[in-house]
Amino acid sequence: MAYDGLAGALGVAHPDEAVRIAEKAIRLSPRDPQMHFLVHRIAVAHLIAGRYADAAARDEESLRLRADQPHIYRTLAASYGHLGRKEDALATLEKMQRLAPQFTVERFRRANSAVLVARCLEGWRRAGWTER
Repeated sequence: MAYDGLAGALGVAHPDEAVRIAEKAIRLSPRDPQMHFLVHRIAVAHLIAGRYADAAARDEESLRLRADQPHIYRTLAASYGHLGRKEDALATLEKMQRLAPQFTVERFRRANSAVLVARCLEGWRRAGWTER
């Protein structure tokens, strides 16, 4: 848990270090019940660093572990948008919306770093999403 928290704290300013720390958390706890979140933490760091294919791959892995987490769909959709995978991005955002019908951009902004929000909004817009 401590390594996960450290990876989260480093994610915005030091995404490469966040990846390294989260990977260490996975090595230390390979059967962690929160593995989906550790893998997602790596995806977020890759997204912030602009490594969209790596981010998408890690979020896809995270969803294979646990598919009921709306935050994973949000960042996966952003990665798809940045990669030009518009249909995938929009379909992923629809899944997120079904899981979290209360989602608003304002809540998303309040709960996340400005860097992550900007990266996500940019990816979603590239896919053709319009803010509601």
